[in-house]
Amino acid sequence: MRGLARGAALCVCIVLSGCAQQVPDNMLSWTGETMQYRELSRRVYETSKEEHALRAVGGVLQDLGYQITEGDHTLGFLTAAKSGEGAGLGAHVLVALFGGDNRALLRERHVRVSVVTHIDRARRLHVRATFQAIGIDGYGNMAMAEKLDEPEFYQGFFSKLDKALFLEGQHE
Repeated sequence: MRGLARGAALCVCIVLSGCAQQVPDNMLSWTGETMQYRELSRRVYETSKEEHALRAVGGVLQDLGYQITEGDHTLGFLTAAKSGEGAGLGAHVLVALFGGDNRALLRERHVRVSVVTHIDRARRLHVRATFQAIGIDGYGNMAMAEKLDEPEFYQGFFSKLDKALFLEGQHE
């Protein structure tokens, strides 16, 4: 009886191990594209006033039309979102007749940004921002989520943050 139970357990383990997915060897490897995105999404500033910088980040994001959704200055992070409407009836008809990208059928589109800050050993402030696009379908389900890597998102944000941090430094 015990031998039968052990044999059954062994068979179950063998079957389940065959279902396991293998992690690709290059899953965590850095590519040239990864490094370009990292350079695009981060800046280093010659200040150690992280709380002031996070206030400046919040102000910049609000000026750009984002609503702050979460933040903690002790942990050095802030998230914000901007909402927009999806496609109208015309896009639905065109996609139905001629085919095309289903993203045209999204009811709502959101852009979410996450900003993380930290101070290094040289007392410099590192700011990293990531922008994501999220699409909501007609049923209220998330239908699309992707990283935004267009330079204009990051250049616009960091250009305004540069100015805000400069002005913040003038008022000290």
